[in-house]
Amino acid sequence: MGAGTSVAIPNEGLTDETKKAIEGLPAEAQKELASKMRTIYGNGKARYDTLQPAPKDAKFKLCVVQFKVPGAKNGGSDKGPDGNRIDSIPIANGVIAAGGECDLVLYDADKNKADTTEFAELTAKYDALIVRINPGQLSQGTEEGTQKRFDGALHPFAPASVTFPSLLSPPWSRSAPALAADRRRRWRAPRPPQSS
Repeated sequence: MGAGTSVAIPNEGLTDETKKAIEGLPAEAQKELASKMRTIYGNGKARYDTLQPAPKDAKFKLCVVQFKVPGAKNGGSDKGPDGNRIDSIPIANGVIAAGGECDLVLYDADKNKADTTEFAELTAKYDALIVRINPGQLSQGTEEGTQKRFDGALHPFAPASVTFPSLLSPPWSRSAPALAADRRRRWRAPRPPQSS
């Protein structure tokens, strides 16, 4: 092997240069690598710990919005060592795998103290936001009113026909049927006007 023959190695997401390097390995090294990769990826499906590149012809553009609690290790108990929620990268990669573009965006309470202009400008290019901030979390270690300003910043992403008290109202403030109905409701956020 190594000279033209190769072992079946899961190579989804690998660069051509990496694939070529693997093909150049001796047969035993290829077998060992294939075995380790199958163990890591399981069932031949790749798992990524980093954000994958978006397709060049992305059908839509979304972002995963996160927040780091000031002073908390990694930004909070729900964050990994990289500072991201442990499910944010898989969610974003799922959007990318579905043909969209998806970025990770951090809501910075310090940059949005007086108003949410910075956040509005940052998110204006997206078709929709996937918010991965627990209700009430923006009140931890931030100035009074941070949660309220953030909630208000999300309202432009909802169509006028949908009414709700707050996008991030605490679950105990609404009935279970209302929450279930919200989870079933699907809507497409209006795309911001494109500047010429």
